[in-house]
Amino acid sequence: MKTAVITGATKGIGKAIAIKLAASGYNLAVCARTEKDLIALQKELEPTGVQILTVVADCSRKADVMNFFERAKAAFTTIDVLVNNAGVFLTGNILDEDDNTFELQQQLNLNSTYYFSKCFGKIMRSQRSGHIFNICSIASVQSIENAGSYSVTKTAMLSLNNVLRKELA
Repeated sequence: MKTAVITGATKGIGKAIAIKLAASGYNLAVCARTEKDLIALQKELEPTGVQILTVVADCSRKADVMNFFERAKAAFTTIDVLVNNAGVFLTGNILDEDDNTFELQQQLNLNSTYYFSKCFGKIMRSQRSGHIFNICSIASVQSIENAGSYSVTKTAMLSLNNVLRKELA
């Protein structure tokens, strides 16, 4: 059975991906900030019969990122798919926003994606198989009004995709 890792898996795009992959027979390692949401997702996916590891993690914190990685690695013998979906959009113009606006978005949108891709990418390279999907945004390819820092982090994520594509080819 194949295994997928999904960050930010309890809402929106992440949840939709989790539902689809579980229905397709993938075991899942999922994380989100709220235990209640993880429990609800696990109950929703129980009828699929797949193995599900849930971990409470704030992906803006490197310690939580590394803990989730270690738990997923220990729980499953292979990692076939990584979906970096955790992210945040905070409105603001670069010249006027508080520095914390940029720093939080960088930590969550970019840093977590970097560390998860690096760690799980090494596993995939050693397996000689695997797929990494980083959920970007239209803001990664064009300027969006009142989305300065967000656009910067998503553009950097797109660049990370391009680098990884070459490194893992």
